[in-house]
Amino acid sequence: LELVFSLAPHSDAIRTVQWSPCSRFLLTASADMTARVLRLSEQTGGAVKDHVPPVLACHRHPLMGAFFGENGEDDQGLVSYTMAQDGSLG
Repeated sequence: LELVFSLAPHSDAIRTVQWSPCSRFLLTASADMTARVLRLSEQTGGAVKDHVPPVLACHRHPLMGAFFGENGEDDQGLVSYTMAQDGSLG
């Protein structure tokens, strides 16, 4: 097997991976209490080289899920939501 690319660098297990509606981003949620947005290459579908995924860290408990939503103000806007083990939303 050959590793094509690895997901965002988390320090604990990744609990969920979600595609954006435009298929240009992956959103990962981890037991390390963070979510990350990974930008994908339009040419290869793999991770963009040298892209450092932004870290979304607003929880005090491990994340159980994350998902994309649409920004109602325009067609291009994306928002992300996270849910932690204690039921809090971010």
